[in-house]
Amino acid sequence: MANENKKEEYVMEIYAGGSTPGGYLRCSIREGETLELLAERYRTDVDTIMSFNHNRDQEWYVPGQIICIPLG
Repeated sequence: MANENKKEEYVMEIYAGGSTPGGYLRCSIREGETLELLAERYRTDVDTIMSFNHNRDQEWYVPGQIICIPLG
């Protein structure tokens, strides 16, 4: 029997350096979050998030998907 009370695992890690001066945030998309909301929250834009993740298909960005958001 499947565990109906299974909680969604949320990932959030911050990395310094890399290709952005401020590093980047690695996180999983939560239910109800959109790229627009994440872009606003982390002071960037949707195109930058999609480019940084090497995926321009918005259908790919679904709850549970782990993405990277450039900081700074």
